[in-house]
Amino acid sequence: MIREMDPGRMTQPIAITAYLTKTEIILDVLRQRVMSGVYVPGQRLVLRTIANEFSCSDIPVREAMRSLAAEQLVTIAPHEGARVTHFDSRELVEQTQARSLLEPEANVLAAPHMSEEDFAALDSLLAQMTAIVDEGAEGDYGRLNREFHRVILGRCPNRTIVQLIEDLWGKAERGRAVHRVFDGHLGKSLSQHKEIVRAMKAGDLVGLRRVSERHCAHGLEAVRRLCEEDKKTLTPGRPNGRQGRSAANS
Repeated sequence: MIREMDPGRMTQPIAITAYLTKTEIILDVLRQRVMSGVYVPGQRLVLRTIANEFSCSDIPVREAMRSLAAEQLVTIAPHEGARVTHFDSRELVEQTQARSLLEPEANVLAAPHMSEEDFAALDSLLAQMTAIVDEGAEGDYGRLNREFHRVILGRCPNRTIVQLIEDLWGKAERGRAVHRVFDGHLGKSLSQHKEIVRAMKAGDLVGLRRVSERHCAHGLEAVRRLCEEDKKTLTPGRPNGRQGRSAANS
């Protein structure tokens, strides 16, 4: 089941950081919204609405849109404006699948090298992730998930595997949208993260590999579902049921 986005979560005033230009701030926020699935493929980004959100003129928003277009995250058409680019479903699935093959091994290799400080960091992240799941907030879960796995990867002695996983994370960044759109995904993901930590603390490498493989399989299946939903939005004559969920499209 696809979750509806709460438009109210994106209408709060944006805090402007002094050392960044407005264009840079807008670019970073819009990029994160595209990557995490707040803005869905095919969704129109209304320049004036975004400018009002950031309390600025159209100029920095237009510059940010051009940068997003250069990154192939949006497509700009004359007399139509910018729309979020549809991603390559096949590549996203293949990248996630490749990472799923590497990550369990990385976890097992890292486990003997985890320190008390590492476990304290993981416990802190799990507490934050639990609060997000309990509140149904979703927004920051993807970032915390990435930090969780980076703590573990930081202890993996095989740096080639680590680099490959990091590269695949970057290429498949838009797969983070699964944290926002599928009911039940966050709860199951959180439970598996907790199992990973328990297995590491217990020194149970067999159990760690098993739960890591289940965790990766869960993520891969969610990405496949995400891609199937994206294909539906491209079907001729079929209404796009995922558009219109954010303030930027109003």
